[in-house]
Amino acid sequence: FMDKIRNMFSCSPKNSRELAEVAKGLEEQMLKIGRVLDTRWVASSLMAVKAVWTDFKALYNHFIEASEDKQRDSKQRSTYKGLCSTLSSTTFVHNLALMFDALEELSDLSLQLQKSSLNLIQAHSDVTLLIKVFENRVENMGRRSVEAKIAIDDLMFQDVKLCVRSKIPSIPEKQFYRSLANNLTSRLLSSSSNAAEHYTKIMNDIKVIHPMYWPKDLSITYGECEIQRICDRFKISSSQDIIRDFRHFKQGRKPMLSG
Repeated sequence: FMDKIRNMFSCSPKNSRELAEVAKGLEEQMLKIGRVLDTRWVASSLMAVKAVWTDFKALYNHFIEASEDKQRDSKQRSTYKGLCSTLSSTTFVHNLALMFDALEELSDLSLQLQKSSLNLIQAHSDVTLLIKVFENRVENMGRRSVEAKIAIDDLMFQDVKLCVRSKIPSIPEKQFYRSLANNLTSRLLSSSSNAAEHYTKIMNDIKVIHPMYWPKDLSITYGECEIQRICDRFKISSSQDIIRDFRHFKQGRKPMLSG
């Protein structure tokens, strides 16, 4: 559906101007993005889905008017009629809400992982936290999905009458969130049971590098065993040089937390 809208309006200046008049935010996003859920464009996909959600009524009214516009050829009117039929289906509203909730979470994670101040431990924590959120969503709907359910029960969303159309496939919510959780889990170094214990040890060793994890009473040799294990793990031969630099680093920094 998103691809159809994008193709229709990006290829026609007239259609693009009309869309801009009724839904400015949607027009801007549709001309910027490619496919929704392309992993390179999570944030842009979120903006497009959000624009459709926000401008739902205006978009529907535009499709209705265009489908009845005699100045358009029959092919265009038929296309607009099909878009209108899809947009006003209960399944589309369900899918749109589901995508909105999921993309919002994924976009937030993406932005967090792009921060230059982020370290490996914090990144792992952020990913693990989102996995738990998606696992929770298997049984507990997101905010937009709750709104969509109410609208579907009432057969009315943003003053647009909804219809049940069996030909439009519905995204199975529980399976969708399980898949997202599993996909994120598979990208962690600790995804396999055999690697989990080893991964935990690596994370604990890496913590000694970050002052936020230092104890209050910091000895001059604190963390050197961990540094040595890290060097061994990644086959770094100059471990003694690194340990010496680490001692200088500790002398120049004060621990941020006691523990």
